Amino acid sequence: MTAAVSAAISPLTSLAARLLEQPGLRDVIAVLEQGRSTTVDGAWGSSAALTVSALTQKAPSTIVVVLPRERELDEFAADVASFGVSHSGRTGEDRPLVLPSWPSLPSELSITDPILGSRLRVLRAFESETPPSVVVTTISALLQPVPSRVERAVASRVLKVGDELDLEELTRWLTSRGFERVTAIEVPGEFTIHGGIVDVFPPDSSDPIRLELFGDEIESIRLFDVETQRKVRDLDEATITILSRVVDSRGLVVDGQKEQSEGGSSLTLNPQPSTLNFSGEHILDSVPPGAWVVLFELDEIVREGKQYLDRLADRKGLFSVESTLERCSQRGWLNLAPIVAGSYETTCHLRVDSIEKFGGPKTEAFTELERVVQQDEMVLIACHNEAARQRMAELLQEVYAPAPLPAATLDAASEVMVP
Repeated sequence: MTAAVSAAISPLTSLAARLLEQPGLRDVIAVLEQGRSTTVDGAWGSSAALTVSALTQKAPSTIVVVLPRERELDEFAADVASFGVSHSGRTGEDRPLVLPSWPSLPSELSITDPILGSRLRVLRAFESETPPSVVVTTISALLQPVPSRVERAVASRVLKVGDELDLEELTRWLTSRGFERVTAIEVPGEFTIHGGIVDVFPPDSSDPIRLELFGDEIESIRLFDVETQRKVRDLDEATITILSRVVDSRGLVVDGQKEQSEGGSSLTLNPQPSTLNFSGEHILDSVPPGAWVVLFELDEIVREGKQYLDRLADRKGLFSVESTLERCSQRGWLNLAPIVAGSYETTCHLRVDSIEKFGGPKTEAFTELERVVQQDEMVLIACHNEAARQRMAELLQEVYAPAPLPAATLDAASEVMVP
């Protein structure tokens, strides 16, 4: 069979808009806007991340994506980013925020713990004036408690441009909460003072903060890259949160331990400067208004969540799978999966198939491609890089086109029409 091939290059970020044209997806969005549950099936491979990317174009607030397993977090977040979604939802910025979990709930937490820092960073983003467009997490991460807004507020201090700063008092405040004074900061939990320049690396920040003083007055505040020392951006104010020991309603450090119970529990930790202690609130109680929840493979989420709890010798302080799903149901939520059992909910069936059938010799693969593609339909072939795109173009030329295909850029999708 001969076929005419035309090719056009468009960025992967344009695919989300195409998916919104999928029959049934707009009905699903309408259900989510009403705060009810709905289903999308046929989400094979990276089409699940593409679906999330498409939903961000219509979502009024944050989309919380829940995965069954921790090992899937980074890859899913990278897939979502490849379709143009980042922390803020603006193309070209960092990838979506990730909310990780501990293998088991620790009895002692260090301010240098990267998992603690990531969880605090997500909390702060939820409560900011510009909430994140997407947060990717797992069921085990949702079962683990987070400190309440009140506890974080009383364990924080706000530094503003124009404020006076007592360096001795700031040093005492930081060191009493486990911070270490060093000559050059490298990791969270460290600070430096060099003349009128103060660098602080808070646990809940991906970048350290630099304060420049004029006398006792804060002249400027900025985030900077710890490796290059280059400015990331200027700030009018910065909040440093250090959850150390037990903090009372007056913001004073006190000793003692508290009992634990789901929904209003407290992590019982040793009240030492290097450890943390906070109430056990559910992180879904902190998501911004209008947030949607996407559960990727709901059955697997339930199974993995229960297996996670069964593996633990002590479940104190952890939430149940049932109470977590109940919180999900209090807002618009979507069951997204490759295959979903019959449902009475509004359902969208994605026309997405596994690529395994195209894994044979090139002639067989293209023959199968022609078989499944209907007249005037468009095939989108996404390549990882320029070299892979060039090789794909050569294969297509060998099979279909005597004329060269147009050049492409990195991170591009080749649209190949096969009549």
